[in-house]
Amino acid sequence: MRNIFDYKDNLHVMDHIPAILKWGSLNDPKPDVSILMPVYNHPHFFKIALETALNQDYNGNYEIIVLDNNQDDDVNAVNEFEQYVIEKNDSKILYYKNEHNIQGINNYNRLPQLARADYFTFLHDDDELTKNCLTKLLNVKNKKHLTDELIVPTMNIIDANSNVISETRKRDPLFRFFKSYRMKLYDWFLKSQTNGCGTLHSKKAFLELGGYNSEYIPSADYAFYCLYVYKFGGIALGEALFNYRVAENDSMIVYKQSADRGVEIRECIKQKIKLPQKFLEHIIKAKKSINLNRSEELFAGSKQGKVKRRDRFVFSCAYIIKFISHII
Repeated sequence: MRNIFDYKDNLHVMDHIPAILKWGSLNDPKPDVSILMPVYNHPHFFKIALETALNQDYNGNYEIIVLDNNQDDDVNAVNEFEQYVIEKNDSKILYYKNEHNIQGINNYNRLPQLARADYFTFLHDDDELTKNCLTKLLNVKNKKHLTDELIVPTMNIIDANSNVISETRKRDPLFRFFKSYRMKLYDWFLKSQTNGCGTLHSKKAFLELGGYNSEYIPSADYAFYCLYVYKFGGIALGEALFNYRVAENDSMIVYKQSADRGVEIRECIKQKIKLPQKFLEHIIKAKKSINLNRSEELFAGSKQGKVKRRDRFVFSCAYIIKFISHII
């Protein structure tokens, strides 16, 4: 497996298959921020997601770029995604369709290249943005005079009916004392903080890093954002700005592979953390066990068994170190 800190250009592997603009105009003024929507096979949830993008309370200029990965392999067919865009008839929307399917991760990598704004957030076709998402992200960016740093909010986990199952803010003890804090690589060693949805990216930084690397699927987002924060820094916000739906999420299928991949990614990260390597190895093992247990409960409706007392102790120590590192 590659080292996540090694550069690789993942942005142009599908340049021979173009994306066709089927709706919207490129002649409108340059927006302040872009909402990027990779879509494939969730037409019902897509309609809900698009509504949350359209209903932002942001007073500035923003665009919504929908990139259809062409499930039918027919660029001329008008499917449910395109039909709904046509019905909305909103000038903020640009609807592209790949000439052929280019696989999901390449669809993600193509979107920032299509974005006209210097900053963007992803919105998955089965997730939701809160109404104040763009306003909050841009306010934080401007107030803190940020340039390329990643701005990472917390999220609500929701079911098929958009009912909140849990709030990730409650899992981070730092948010009991701070509204936001500057992220360190160690924070990402402990847990993946975002999948890109509702998170403010710098387009320049995303392109400079080379985009998501398919070699880390199904945890390519985790590997990429560790690299992003390591190179450009990041801000964690203790406010949920998007809703992550688990009803038909791919994570329901690949969470065991994600746990294994997480071990490999953390093995890369630990080399850059100035803590005893033996202790970091214990954290890696404990994190895998805890992740599997939590995923079994969330995605499979069952538990692997109680989390071992030793794993809880290791992770408690790990979070004490995290807390101390942010207050001294």
